[in-house]
Amino acid sequence: MRHVGSLVALAIGDALGAPLEGSRQPEVWLAEYRSGGRHFRKKGEFTDDTLQAKAVAESLVAGRGFCETDLVEKLSEAYIVRPEWFGPTSTFFFDLVRSGTLPHRAALIVHKKKQGSRTNGSVMRGFPLGIFYPAPEVYDVSIACSRITHYDPVGGHCSAFLNVMVSDMCRGVSRAAAFRHARSLCTNNEVHAVLGSCDHYDPVPTLDAVLCSHAALHSFMQAKSAEM
Repeated sequence: MRHVGSLVALAIGDALGAPLEGSRQPEVWLAEYRSGGRHFRKKGEFTDDTLQAKAVAESLVAGRGFCETDLVEKLSEAYIVRPEWFGPTSTFFFDLVRSGTLPHRAALIVHKKKQGSRTNGSVMRGFPLGIFYPAPEVYDVSIACSRITHYDPVGGHCSAFLNVMVSDMCRGVSRAAAFRHARSLCTNNEVHAVLGSCDHYDPVPTLDAVLCSHAALHSFMQAKSAEM
């Protein structure tokens, strides 16, 4: 049931936080769905994060594993559903791919044109990888999955760190042990410093892959229950 719970929790958290997406307002306690936000979503309506995670899950099932070509196709299909929901990096990437640019070339173009690709889109879609793959295999797959759209490596390492934890906990490992395992496997200095010492920093609401991942991890590690 932990496998199912991971996906359901992802969608619920996405829908709860959707009205605050991209906001820098002070901390708000959310215990029920609200409407509003940048795209004025209805109560309980999720974002592109859930659409992309669903695409990853469907691709893993269809191909019985990670297949870049199939995943690009399924992510593109998700983009067509609600293009206005997608962030700046993913939007630019999918527009290029749909116009005929090869995915790896598109990711590099976006990185250069946007002067970076540290946004969090590739992190938010990764949980199905943790459900499907055991650690440490999931680490390398997470980086490969992130690299499809986000050329900057930090997003991939953030995704890998969190997905190792998902993988371990879906297989019965405790939260603390999963965290220690993810930290031991992390090979990116910045990600290791921030996520590996998540209790040393206050969470910052931002679209940056490292800071966003830290905010999520900090909250999760401090939580005493599913609500807080």
